[in-house]
Amino acid sequence: LFPISIAYDSILPFSENLAAAKELTNGFHPSKWGFVKKSHTDNSIIQAIPFAYSECGSFHNGLAYFLNKGNAYDTEGYINKQGDVVWQTKRKNY
Repeated sequence: LFPISIAYDSILPFSENLAAAKELTNGFHPSKWGFVKKSHTDNSIIQAIPFAYSECGSFHNGLAYFLNKGNAYDTEGYINKQGDVVWQTKRKNY
């Protein structure tokens, strides 16, 4: 077990040393997903990739799925462990 340094609404199991985490809901601001990792200095859990996604999945072979919901379009794709988008597409909302 690791000490958690920040409160989260949800956190997925670690995969490839990163875990998808949903930031704690704060009033009317919708919470977003990002990724956390274990700190090498004190074994606490720290943010690795910013909370910027409506939904995301666990890492597999160096990539993780993400979805960002929008008013007219949803954007979905894959990011690498540095948080860089390696592929994305847009879907029109009906």
